[in-house]
Amino acid sequence: MCLMFPRLAALAMLCAAADAFALEPEPITGELPWFVFRAQDGGATDALVYADTLREDWQSLDESLRPYAILELPGPRTGIVGWGDRFNDVVNELHVAGIPTVVAITDSPQTLYPIDQLRAIFDRFTTVRGVHVAGLRFDRYPRIASSEPAAVPAQVRWLASVIDLAADYGRRVLIELDGLEWVHVAANTWNEPLLDAMRRHPGVVVPLTGQHGPHSIVASSTALGLWIEGAADQWGLASDSQWFNDARFIEPGEFGGDPDALMPPSLYRAMILNGAMTGATVYRFPDASDLWKGARATYWTESIAPTLREITKRGYIARKEFVVGKTRVAFRLAPATSVAEFEANLPDLDPIFHAGSLLHGAYGLEMPGQVPELILNTGAFYWVPVLSPFAGGEALSQFDAIVNCGTATDARDWRDRLIAHYAPDGHGSAFISRIGRGYFVLQSRENFYEEQPFTLDAVPAPV
Repeated sequence: MCLMFPRLAALAMLCAAADAFALEPEPITGELPWFVFRAQDGGATDALVYADTLREDWQSLDESLRPYAILELPGPRTGIVGWGDRFNDVVNELHVAGIPTVVAITDSPQTLYPIDQLRAIFDRFTTVRGVHVAGLRFDRYPRIASSEPAAVPAQVRWLASVIDLAADYGRRVLIELDGLEWVHVAANTWNEPLLDAMRRHPGVVVPLTGQHGPHSIVASSTALGLWIEGAADQWGLASDSQWFNDARFIEPGEFGGDPDALMPPSLYRAMILNGAMTGATVYRFPDASDLWKGARATYWTESIAPTLREITKRGYIARKEFVVGKTRVAFRLAPATSVAEFEANLPDLDPIFHAGSLLHGAYGLEMPGQVPELILNTGAFYWVPVLSPFAGGEALSQFDAIVNCGTATDARDWRDRLIAHYAPDGHGSAFISRIGRGYFVLQSRENFYEEQPFTLDAVPAPV
């Protein structure tokens, strides 16, 4: 991808000078995915010394992965002492070295990054390929008429402006949301200005979901649905070993609350394969300690690097047409103008405080509320995308069946509806799913040792 920088730089300068047209970002595909690696913390290190450290880190990255790699840096307004003064100097050094970066600009509704300052970053640094946004909330439901533009939540208006600005410069906006926030984005009618901006610039937006917490499968299914319905041209996952501690796992077979417990490295592989089998083309790794220069580099050497090499070398990232062909049934959210209306969606989606009938029927759940699911218990029905209420007829026509909110009575009803449209790719207690160029077979119990025998119906492709 480095060979593309001169063309991108020339176009960016032309756009900044003429401000006459929007640029198309360089494509992200299964053949050219993004691997976004959080840079190690520089502390109070001198800017030039820190930049030298990051250059050395970049040069020590496996050459086979460097063409897909993006280095993530904190933005200048992150509260890190002295970083605001050093930010431009560090990024300029990386810019001169041709190292592509993403800047993390916001991590809460209280730290919305000023648009004019973001424009200045885009103007100055063409190697800043995009920005990362996290920590925002989209569950606000104002109690006034939705026709009042001023009542649209501030983060919605701000994020829509960020997307429009990024489109002008041919950059990307990585939006990472956890829990049920992507469901709120899709269903909450107050968020329509954001969805409109995403549909105006689908090549700019990358919905990301973190793989932790009790709703990670729902979050991923909703980001997947937004991608399929055309609100984004790509989507992705964020993976880190904190998932293991958040789940209160100690080691396989043990539960508790040991903050020093280390996640088995192989679970990183499961996280990455969750993305590959569902067509994710952006993979973010927010914990620099787990990467090649980190204190826990065993995660990198044993799991992260080998799996990333494998999915790129062997073409395991499923193309969109394969994903669409595999997902025969989708769930469609009901629109919500209030919390009460939003909750109508939760009997299908939330297995913690509601029935979670979609998840129970499609995948089976081990111990809802105690064991957060990372790996689906069965691949018999692949993944069920969660679509917004505003998905158009063309998007809906890609599926054999659309299950609207509230129309499936329980988990058994969900299972009966799915069985009518799917044939198993294999048999056994493991997760099994054939998609694209490979079979994906995963041990489905996140915190237990258990033999899971399986058979495959046919093996014309790698496993």
